[in-house]
Amino acid sequence: MAGHKEKPIADTINSVLELQNKWNQLILTLETQVRDEFKQVLGVPVPSSMMCDVYHFDCSAQTAASADVEEYKNGANAMINTGFRANWPQLALDVVATVFSFAGKVIEAIKARDGFSPAPFADVYRRDASNSKGEKKSFIIACYSVAKQCNASDWRLDRNFYAASHVLAVWAPTPPHLELISTRLARYPQTHLLR
Repeated sequence: MAGHKEKPIADTINSVLELQNKWNQLILTLETQVRDEFKQVLGVPVPSSMMCDVYHFDCSAQTAASADVEEYKNGANAMINTGFRANWPQLALDVVATVFSFAGKVIEAIKARDGFSPAPFADVYRRDASNSKGEKKSFIIACYSVAKQCNASDWRLDRNFYAASHVLAVWAPTPPHLELISTRLARYPQTHLLR
């Protein structure tokens, strides 16, 4: 639309398109970081939504002051379908508690630094579960997040904000993948790792 007859309108349109392209590039970079870190630590790529019992891969933008851990807890609760909740009730509670704890630690770290490190935050562990039907499965619960501070002046805003890419994946990997992931997690002194 650079050819719009009225220059102020054309400038506004071009400005919006420039910011949209900048946002798309930022999100692509953050998503790539999350995927790379996930594979580096666990030895397997981020599973698809078809492989997961609980799956969420998204991007967000907000100010540090507006970040609310309850929002993440409620979101995790909403993502767990009734079938999973009925079959694996304790695991469903564990997933919500993990997201709540993880989001709280990430938000606390971000607020404490008044900025963000591009280093990813991660909380990953194996959970062996059984249900009332006598089924037994080994699940991996993985939360990853990469956040980057965005300066207000670069985005034509009045306050700094952060952009983040995050993934929550809960799945029962195939035996070879489970063995690989378990071996990788054993390299860490703690089952939960949060950087």
